[in-house]
Amino acid sequence: MAQYSAVPTSEEAADFHQSSSGNAPTSTFSFDEKPLSSAQTRVQKCVAWCRNNARSFLPSYCQASRGGTGRKLRSTAYLDALRGYASVFVYFVHVFPSTDQTNWRFIPFVSTMFSGRGMVALFFVISGYALCYSLLLSMYKQDEGHLLNSLASSTFRRFTRLYGSTAVALLIAFAMLRLQLYDGMWSRDIYMDSFFEQFVDVLRDIWYSSNPFGNIHDLDIGISAKYLPQTWTIPVEYRGSVMLFAFCTAFCKVSPRTRMAFTWLVIFAGFAWQTVYVSNFMFGLFIADLAIYRQQRHGLLAGTLPTSTTTLPDTDTPPPQSQSLRSKTLHTLLLLTGLYLLGQPWADDSLLFLNYPWPYLKSFARWYWNRYDVHTFWYGWGGFATVYALEFYPALQRPLLARFSQYLGHISFGIYLMHVPFGLGVKRIYLDVWRAEILGDGNLALFVVFLLTTAIVFTAGDYFTMLDAKVVRFARWLQGRVFVTWPTRH
Repeated sequence: MAQYSAVPTSEEAADFHQSSSGNAPTSTFSFDEKPLSSAQTRVQKCVAWCRNNARSFLPSYCQASRGGTGRKLRSTAYLDALRGYASVFVYFVHVFPSTDQTNWRFIPFVSTMFSGRGMVALFFVISGYALCYSLLLSMYKQDEGHLLNSLASSTFRRFTRLYGSTAVALLIAFAMLRLQLYDGMWSRDIYMDSFFEQFVDVLRDIWYSSNPFGNIHDLDIGISAKYLPQTWTIPVEYRGSVMLFAFCTAFCKVSPRTRMAFTWLVIFAGFAWQTVYVSNFMFGLFIADLAIYRQQRHGLLAGTLPTSTTTLPDTDTPPPQSQSLRSKTLHTLLLLTGLYLLGQPWADDSLLFLNYPWPYLKSFARWYWNRYDVHTFWYGWGGFATVYALEFYPALQRPLLARFSQYLGHISFGIYLMHVPFGLGVKRIYLDVWRAEILGDGNLALFVVFLLTTAIVFTAGDYFTMLDAKVVRFARWLQGRVFVTWPTRH
C-alpha cells in the first residue's frame, strides 16, 4: 500500500522549487519596474508552493499511485483489507438502518454485511493478531532486548494512538454540528445555541470518553461519546490491547505449546465471565502464534526482526508447501462458517427456515449467560474462523489483495470514525430532503443517494487518515522525547 507523505512546510516547498529548476535558463523582463516588495514576494512564493503541492490536498484516490502496478504487499495485507470491509459494513448498519425484522438483510451471508457487532468482534480478532505479531517473533527468537522495547513502545503509545485520533474525530463532529451538517447519531438534541457552551460540552465529552478505567461489560455499549456514539469500541479496544500486552509479558518465556494452551484457557475464561472482547483479542494472538510456529517448524522463519512493533513480515518469505485438496476444502468451509456466524441476525423469526439453526445456537449460550448478551456469543467464533481460514489458505486472500480492497484498509479507521457525521448527518439533513423533492422514493433514487453518501464518507475517511497519521507521528515523537536509552551491560 502506498504511503502518503504529509504536506511540506512553505520553506521546504520553496527549497524544492529552487532545487528542481537546476541550471535551466530563467526568463527575465525588460520592463523598467521597481523590484517586487517583500509582500509580493511572499505571495509569489505562496502561489508557487500551492501550485507544486496542489495534489497533496486531494484525497489519495485522486493522486497517482507511487508504488506502481508492481507494488509489494506484506504477507498480512489481507488483514488491512478485511478491517476496511468491516468498517464499510458498520457504515451500512448505521447510515442505512432497517426496522423490518424479516427483510432480505437477514438472508445468510447477506446478513454479514449488516452485522455491526459482528464486525466489531472481527476488529478485535484482527487487532489481536496485528498487535502481538512482532512480540511473538521476539519470543521465538529469544530476543529479550527487542521484546522489552516492543512491549514498552506498544504500551506507551497505545493510549495516544486510540484516544488521540478519537479526540480529533470529536472536534470534527463538533465543527459539523456548528455548521448544521450533523445533528447527532440517534436524533439526540445535542446542538446548543451558544458556541462557547457547545465547545465546552465537546471538551467534556472528550474527557469522559477518554476514560480507560471505566466499567466495560462485554460488547455492550458502555463508555461512548455522545457526539460520536460508535466510539464505545475505543475503550474496549484499549483495554483488550493492554490485556494482550500483559499476557505476552507473563508468558514470553514459556514454550510455544504452553503459551497456546494458556491462550485457550484465557479464551474460555473470557466466554465464561462474559468478557468476549478479551477472548476475541486472544483469538488473534493464537492465530499469529500458530502461524509463526508453523513457519519455524518448516524452516521459513526469517532471521531478522521487524523494525517496529507494528511492522509485519514481507511476502518474500519462502512459500509453504502446496496444500492438499482436503486442506483447501476444510479451510473454505471454515471461512463460510465464520462469515455465517458473523452474520447472526437479531430477529428470532427471520425468513422462515433460513433462520435455522440460530434458535438452537442461541440456546446453547443462554443457559449460563444473561438473556441480553446472548447475541454476542457467536460473533467471536465467527471472527476467529474467518481470520484462521484466510491465514492458513492464502488463495482465499486474493480478493482482499486487490487495489480497491487495500485502499479500504488504508482508510478503515477514517471510515469508522467519520461515517456518522459525514454519512448519517449529511444524508439525513440534506440528501434525503433533496431526494424526496427531486428524485422521489423509487429504488433508483435511493441508489443515487447511496452512491453520493458513500463517496462523501470515503472522502472524509481519506482526509481523516491523513490527520490520523499525524497523531501516530506525534505518539512516536513523544516516545522519543521521554524514553531514555539504557546502557548495554556485558
